[in-house]
Amino acid sequence: MKGITRYYFLLFLIAESFSYSSPFPVDSVIVDKETNILEKCFLCPIALWQRFSYNTSMLNCQFAPSCSNFMAQSISTNGVLPGIIMGTDRIVRCNPAAYSYHVKHPNPKFHSDGRIVDTISPEPLTHQQNNPHLGRALSIIPGLGRAYTGKTFDGIFSFIFVFSFGTSSIQYYEKGLPNEGLLTGLVALLFWTADIYGTYRSAKYY
Repeated sequence: MKGITRYYFLLFLIAESFSYSSPFPVDSVIVDKETNILEKCFLCPIALWQRFSYNTSMLNCQFAPSCSNFMAQSISTNGVLPGIIMGTDRIVRCNPAAYSYHVKHPNPKFHSDGRIVDTISPEPLTHQQNNPHLGRALSIIPGLGRAYTGKTFDGIFSFIFVFSFGTSSIQYYEKGLPNEGLLTGLVALLFWTADIYGTYRSAKYY
């Protein structure tokens, strides 16, 4: 774990040094005086990702704001843990079915360039068709709650993420690699928590 800590600290220093001279969106959040050191630590990998993703059209996001900016805004606005959970949910939802789900919304909004407008603070529905609390209860099985709210494809993606990282964690522990097992286990838990949040969000806002 010490090696991982040193590597992460190096990424932090690199992103910090770039953020004062580069025009990428997350940079402005990193240098904001209201952004604390813990938030910066989690924003720096996003800043490094943008330096790569913004240089190829193959990685253009279908959402506005993009998933990386959505994650950054969520962390900056809601704090590290809630922000990461919200951002992880967005990653799950950024799949081939996103457009078809969005056009079914009572008031779908699109950016001038055609991207799906999906903000961190959507307006709740006047009449909810699904019970958010029942959806969260069903999410004890990853993906089932999303399927209940009509987002079956999102549920499939969520289940794949949780199952894949969870299985990897078990395999690492069986191979005597506890650090890797812990890391992948935490990622599986993150996607599971994001699934519970995403189900609640879907039932309340969509």
